[in-house]
Amino acid sequence: DGILKVLRKPTDLHEDGDTINTEAYEYYLRAKYKWEKRNDKEDGEIAKGLVKKSIELDNNLLAAKCLLGWIEKDLNNIEKSIEIFSKNLEQAKNLSNYEEMASALNGLGAVSSDGNDLNKAISYHKQALEIRKNINDLKGVGGSLHNLGVAHFYQNKCDKALKYYNEAL
Repeated sequence: DGILKVLRKPTDLHEDGDTINTEAYEYYLRAKYKWEKRNDKEDGEIAKGLVKKSIELDNNLLAAKCLLGWIEKDLNNIEKSIEIFSKNLEQAKNLSNYEEMASALNGLGAVSSDGNDLNKAISYHKQALEIRKNINDLKGVGGSLHNLGVAHFYQNKCDKALKYYNEAL
């Protein structure tokens, strides 16, 4: 309960009312920790294995799927990352899980930025921004505004980028 309160997560329910598999959530937390503290490619592979085990145990643990999307992106498995974020977006829509919808859109925007499809990245980040505003996720709003600033900076639209950076602050 303490960990869930610190992370500001619901106690034991998915958005659709199903109980979260605590073993799956433990694997997810271990994967997240390992990924954030990784020192080499081996640590990344360990994190990937842990998060996959989490998803096997609980297919509705969308945060774990999002983490897997980020891991695949950072390991340069771009097509796999896009596939994961896209499927996660659809599942989040079906579950009316707005937080995870925004997270999936954010992931798709990041992958699009890396692939230099900046107009698509901006579109994804704007969609995520609107969702985050609607659910009053202030930290997420700041992140989406920052991401929009980055995309505009890469387009050499420095005035627009600065506007988004300042708004993010």
